[in-house]
Amino acid sequence: MSPSWRPPSGTQLLFRGQTDGRWGLYLVDLAGGKPGYLDLEQQGLEASAYDLQAPAWSPTGDRLAFHTLVDLPKSQLQTPGFRITIASIGPSGDVTGERPLEFSERADDELSVAFTPDGTQIVFQQRFGWTPSNPASGTPTVDRLFMAAADGSGSARDLGVISTNGDGIAFAVAPDGTSLLAHLWAEEEDWLIDPAAGTAGLTDLGSSSGVTWQRRAP
Repeated sequence: MSPSWRPPSGTQLLFRGQTDGRWGLYLVDLAGGKPGYLDLEQQGLEASAYDLQAPAWSPTGDRLAFHTLVDLPKSQLQTPGFRITIASIGPSGDVTGERPLEFSERADDELSVAFTPDGTQIVFQQRFGWTPSNPASGTPTVDRLFMAAADGSGSARDLGVISTNGDGIAFAVAPDGTSLLAHLWAEEEDWLIDPAAGTAGLTDLGSSSGVTWQRRAP
């Protein structure tokens, strides 16, 4: 599950799999050999089913972002929710450090990371409310996109798009890092975001299954 090539060379493949019923991340060299287990910290909540979700490499391939279900006694709902970790990964898959990130202790989830092309920033989704949405609870579910320093320093910046109903937001960073495309699942809307200017505008793309970018040859 969640396979991805390790940049910049693409000679290693990362995937999420199970050993003895426990989820983990594995790195395999395409030249041959057995997959190597990444020795990352796990919380083990709900039988580790929500550990190490949505792994995403930095452009240089030396850092790996993912989100894991953790206890959040200070969150709005005071229930377990997702938080982001960025791990430093050596050439052979050795884990040399892990940095848990939290930008709002009140958020019920922070998840789904993408690095900017220069590797200095991350984009992520923040959620307040139940998953799935529970209108009868009286607590609305609201998703927003934020940008923050990849080292976790400073505060996160709201990118100006909001989705409701708990379906979430799909997003993609442009190859030059100057803009983002975001698809709001519940609203069936596509937004173009300029993070430098702090602006977001509704587009007429009309996608039905998310958005992405295509590099264009010079």
